[in-house]
Amino acid sequence: SEEMMKFTVDDVEIAFPKFISSQIYEKLKDIIGDGKVTRGNIVTLLLSIMQLADSYTHVTGVQKKAIVLDCLYRIIDDQIDDDTERTDLKLLVSLTLPNVIDNFVRLDRRQLRINVQRCCGFGTFAKR
Repeated sequence: SEEMMKFTVDDVEIAFPKFISSQIYEKLKDIIGDGKVTRGNIVTLLLSIMQLADSYTHVTGVQKKAIVLDCLYRIIDDQIDDDTERTDLKLLVSLTLPNVIDNFVRLDRRQLRINVQRCCGFGTFAKR
């Protein structure tokens, strides 16, 4: 049987095949090249990982979410030497990206419509 890894998302422990996470992580390193993960590019990286994970049809959506987050944590651990910066980036990932993943998936499935006119009070600025 294949080796499983565990990742906790929203207080739920999710098991997923380790080899998938490793394969995606290797592809991710190719995508990044000499670049570095930052607050500014983390959502772009997230989307890249989600696209890579989506091609694995035999794992569940929840497993894919865990794989995506696991890969982000691994790239942060590998690239960021400064403890404070690493902790801050991981906190950003854990607090915001699980929700961002869910919303990207819902957008992709056309289950989420964004009403720009009324969203967050920005409609008043858009009319000027």
